[in-house]
Amino acid sequence: MSLENFEVALQFLFPAEGGYVNNKNDKGGPTNMGVTQSTYNSYRKTKGLDLQSVKNITQKEAINLYYENYWKASGADNIEDTNFAVLVFDTAVLHGPYSAKRFYKLSGGDINKFLDIRRTSYDQIVAKEPSQKEFYNGWINRVIRLKKNVDNNVFNEDAEKIKIHDKNTVYINQLESEMFNYSKENESLLNTNSKQVIEEKFVLSDVKGNLLKKLKA
Repeated sequence: MSLENFEVALQFLFPAEGGYVNNKNDKGGPTNMGVTQSTYNSYRKTKGLDLQSVKNITQKEAINLYYENYWKASGADNIEDTNFAVLVFDTAVLHGPYSAKRFYKLSGGDINKFLDIRRTSYDQIVAKEPSQKEFYNGWINRVIRLKKNVDNNVFNEDAEKIKIHDKNTVYINQLESEMFNYSKENESLLNTNSKQVIEEKFVLSDVKGNLLKKLKA
């Protein structure tokens, strides 16, 4: 279930984070898809790659970085409950994996308490550093959206859709493989009964096409 949960978490994260931003009051500095320049530099170094602007980060790089540095580091990969896994991961992105794990422990497994702890943390940040007040409403609205998705069962439903899609993809791949093998086995008939083989291939193609449309609908 971990990978399905991770995909659900990304579906919430990427729209919430948006693209490249360089706000002088943001302590994280330039960010793109939620990844700061310093975090991107560290990622590129571990991969033996030259440093470059976070403007140029690819979504594939962002996904790999989020999986290793936040999803797994926060322990979200070990949380079966989709809602809580998404919340812990999203909190890790904004607060760091250590804080996400601490919030989770303090919540005692209660989602509402977890969200309250995260909400309170923003009050503490602004009280300590007034320059961060311009981000306060955005932080609180994000917590509200997370709670709304939890209450409306959005994350669980998305995970189920992904699971069904993955099963269908596996079935489609198996079907394509079987049809390819079937065609190869019948190649020997071309010399003796090519018309029959061609007709069979057209029938199989139609069946496959209709099934793919149905499964992908």
